[in-house]
Amino acid sequence: MVVIKINSKDEFDQHLAKGKLVIVDFFAESDESSQSVEPEIEKLSNEYEDVLFLKVDVDSVQTVSAVYNITTLPTFKFFKNAELIEVEVVGTHVNAVSALIKKYKRFMIIINNFICILSYQFLYSYNDGPSK
Repeated sequence: MVVIKINSKDEFDQHLAKGKLVIVDFFAESDESSQSVEPEIEKLSNEYEDVLFLKVDVDSVQTVSAVYNITTLPTFKFFKNAELIEVEVVGTHVNAVSALIKKYKRFMIIINNFICILSYQFLYSYNDGPSK
């Protein structure tokens, strides 16, 4: 999968609304640290094809970077269903980004399994147990 460079707040909002886990890389073209992690983020986007990776240039799309108070580059923020997850990685710690993706995905598997169990228990109790 490709990392999508965002050009406007509207485009940013459209991608967040897709319902996927979204990782946003706030960067600047002139920032060496931001540029140094670009190949690694590209690799992550290929490894986690079910995760959407966005890049927001803080100089070009200031309306987005201002909303999230970006002061250090690069900064990675995590979103799900257009909501900011209270997790961020500041700096070139791409391994931390990868670890947080794995952690989030494991958490979602646990939640989905829990929902399935509750659904089964509800249906089981609703039907007064197994049929004879």
